[in-house]
Amino acid sequence: MDEHHDQPETEVKGKPDAEQLNRQQRRARKKNAKLITPQQYNNDVQAGIRRLLADRADSIISETVANSLAVTINVLHDKFGFGKARIQKFMGEYNELFDTILQEYVSFEDLKEEALQLGVRLGEKNE
Repeated sequence: MDEHHDQPETEVKGKPDAEQLNRQQRRARKKNAKLITPQQYNNDVQAGIRRLLADRADSIISETVANSLAVTINVLHDKFGFGKARIQKFMGEYNELFDTILQEYVSFEDLKEEALQLGVRLGEKNE
């Protein structure tokens, strides 16, 4: 408490509480508040939703790739006897191939066509 006043100070960092403002100050604050149109509000909401969906899609894609790769690594290890060194070599080649896809030297369609030439139909059970 201030020694000159009987009431405690509620002002923080130079900004008084809204309750302490007089009616004229509250009206001025409200008048200076940025008003947006319903269309601007709608656009802002839609943009926010698009950002959230894009972030969620990226997360789902990353998790799906990681899960698929985990299955592949386990099959290589359990069924084909790959150890740490061979799996790391596989991962290096896998990452390199993905880089060529990202650089658009090779497409997923090219890889699917090559798999088909080997008798592997992707998306179907291959016995």
